[in-house]
Amino acid sequence: MNSPLQLIWALGLMAIAIALSAWQRLGLEWDLAIATGRTIIQLLVVGYVLAAVFAIREPWLVLAVLGAMLAIATIGSP
Repeated sequence: MNSPLQLIWALGLMAIAIALSAWQRLGLEWDLAIATGRTIIQLLVVGYVLAAVFAIREPWLVLAVLGAMLAIATIGSP
């Protein structure tokens, strides 16, 4: 299981990346902060959706979600 310590480590690494961007005057601080927030929100939403799907315990529903995820991943890749 994931622990809050792992999240703290990940956020700490992003804070270092943001600090390095500011130190080097790259201008990426806002973009990195937004990307970090979006990533956290997206992973939380996907985690809750998958937990709900697997809690139903219907094989056809799990396969349908898997098929949808594969289709979206295939369409979205270049």
